Amino acid sequence: MRSSAPILFGSVFALSLAACEDGTVVDNVQPDIETDALVDFGDVQIGIDQPLPLVVRNSGDGIITVTDIAPGDDFAVEGHEFSVSPRSFSLAPNQTQEITVRFLPFVAMDRPVESSFTILTNASRSGAPITSEVQLKGRGVR
Repeated sequence: MRSSAPILFGSVFALSLAACEDGTVVDNVQPDIETDALVDFGDVQIGIDQPLPLVVRNSGDGIITVTDIAPGDDFAVEGHEFSVSPRSFSLAPNQTQEITVRFLPFVAMDRPVESSFTILTNASRSGAPITSEVQLKGRGVR
C-alpha cells in the first residue's frame, strides 16, 4: 500500500501541471497527425473492392483523437465508391493506427477518378483545428 501513495500523488500532480482550474494550459503539450498525402489504387477491376492500408501517426507530444473522416467531392458516386475505416480512434504521442481505404469501381473508366477525405480531430493549434487531407485516385477497368 505504501508504494501506491507516491504514484497516485505523482499522477495528480502531473495532471495539475497540465491544466489549471480555469482551463488554462500550463505546458506546451501539442498533438499532431501525419499521413501520406495520396492513396493511389491504380487500375482496379470493376466490382472488386480494393483495400489499401494507410498509416496515421501522432507526431506530437499530446494525445489526439480522430473524431471523424469527412469525405470530399466524388467520394461515393454512381460510378465508384471510396470508403475508410475505422472513422474514429485515439493516438498517444508517437503511436500509429493503420486505417483501411477502399476503392470499388462500378464502371470502366477512360481515366482515373479522384477524390479526397479529411481526417478531423479534437485538437487545435492557434485556434485552427488540426486536420489532414488525403487525396484518392483510382480507375475502374474490365
